[in-house]
Amino acid sequence: MHYVLEQRLEHRNVDDGPLFEGLVPLLFRGVPRAHIENTATGIRVLAEDHASLKKLVEKIHTLLPDQFRALPVTILCKARPRLEVPVMALRIVIPAELDYPVRRCLAWRSIQLAVPSFRAGKRVLYATARLSSLLGLDDELENLSGGRAEVSMKLSHYEPVYDVSRRERAASSMAQARPNANIAGQLKDSGR
Repeated sequence: MHYVLEQRLEHRNVDDGPLFEGLVPLLFRGVPRAHIENTATGIRVLAEDHASLKKLVEKIHTLLPDQFRALPVTILCKARPRLEVPVMALRIVIPAELDYPVRRCLAWRSIQLAVPSFRAGKRVLYATARLSSLLGLDDELENLSGGRAEVSMKLSHYEPVYDVSRRERAASSMAQARPNANIAGQLKDSGR
């Protein structure tokens, strides 16, 4: 998790520190996009956005009134939003005679296979691929194998989406527009 905001809560009574040391992280564990750590003087609250931070600090003050003094919020780092796509781990079990057609289907979708294995006369194929390239794959394999293919997938990780910059898009559109303009000019000159 990438934390952006931090707020420290200091114990009002120094003697209460050991009492709350283990209690506070247990009470507030599982709050989305936020995290609590114990410090020598109190609690450190980390969050990805201001709403999550505020919600967690208010919860602490509600459940443990007058125990902590809140210090100002500090920004640890500014992070630009990053688009990511899910990458799935794929396992396909097929009869050995369907190895070539299934591999061709996967290659057409640009899915690269890991080392395959054999089990009881069946071929087991392993791969990782973006979820977008797997849409409709199970139906296609079912049609290809007559219902004998077993497809299972689970989330492996997330991968950043590399978007083409505006400058590159503009350059490519200009390059595409130039040949059309030249052809139009040639047609005009020829009198067509």
